[in-house]
Amino acid sequence: MKFLRSFLKEDELRKKNLLFLINPSETDNTINHNYLCGLGIKITAQDHYVAPIYSKEDIIDKELVRILEVRRPKYILINIGGGVQERLGYYLKIALSYKPGIICTGAAVSFLTGNQASIPRWADDYYFGWLFRCIDNPKLYVPRYISGLKLTYVMFNFRKLTK
Repeated sequence: MKFLRSFLKEDELRKKNLLFLINPSETDNTINHNYLCGLGIKITAQDHYVAPIYSKEDIIDKELVRILEVRRPKYILINIGGGVQERLGYYLKIALSYKPGIICTGAAVSFLTGNQASIPRWADDYYFGWLFRCIDNPKLYVPRYISGLKLTYVMFNFRKLTK
């Protein structure tokens, strides 16, 4: 979120139409558009795209590539879930004829708009965003973070192997 807040303060975004958002839904399109316009960022309704549900295998989205080739934004913000956004970003990197900045933000814009858990700036600065997500939606995030603790065990044991 800190990166995204800093990025959205760039004067360049207020002078020219440089930004294109890939969102998970029409609702997110509207909320994100209104938020960015409220920040003074030059963006139109044509600078948003609702991503379809992509397959678990390769991502192919010729319609998105066609739109991006016509609009040629300098920056593309991919605001869809982890695991998909990275694959979509890679697909766009190889499919587009030019090299835009591709930024995978996940839910960061939704945190700024308040569409997802409201995370105060101080909580983000001190890396407590995870706690606010758990409080906002414990059924979703508590199991997710607990399963992530398995990684600590793997890292601890891997460290022993490298000595």
